[in-house]
Amino acid sequence: MGIMIIEKKEWVANYEQMKSTAEMAELILKREQSIHTAALAEAKLREEKLKKALGIEMECVSNMRAESAKAKVAAKVKLVDARTMMDDAIKRMTEANSKMQAAESIFQRS
Repeated sequence: MGIMIIEKKEWVANYEQMKSTAEMAELILKREQSIHTAALAEAKLREEKLKKALGIEMECVSNMRAESAKAKVAAKVKLVDARTMMDDAIKRMTEANSKMQAAESIFQRS
């Protein structure tokens, strides 16, 4: 009977040790789960911020492209205007040269 009591005490001690180890493992698991949950929440928050930043950046790029297109159109219009003015100036200069030559020929005849 004494052996059974000793064995029972050993079994109880083993049980208590295993129970303590299991409780400690459960506490560690809960702590790691809470750390993981916090890290996941932080990652989702970072993802949302990055998505927002990307949206803003894409909008800026779109605005820059639109402004660039407007500037390109404005430059083309100014170039066409400048060429028109130049053509008009050349035409007037040609007319003036013709009139001057006509006046010189009249002056030389007299």
